[in-house]
Amino acid sequence: MAATSPDHLLALLTGTNLGPLVTAWASLATLLRHERCRAGGLRIGSGGFGPAGLLEVPLLLVSTTAALWVTG
Repeated sequence: MAATSPDHLLALLTGTNLGPLVTAWASLATLLRHERCRAGGLRIGSGGFGPAGLLEVPLLLVSTTAALWVTG
């Protein structure tokens, strides 16, 4: 289904990349982001990822969906 349209592919990538932002163990990308924060001197406990993700994901989801809608 995603291969039939670039918009479908972008929507699929948006969903699969935003979902794991809520928990620290949901994806390798999130774990790598956590490691980069630690390497930069920024200490974020595991409890900080959930609340941050809960704030980020709705904003990012709405903005990317709006961008797909405008360009589609």
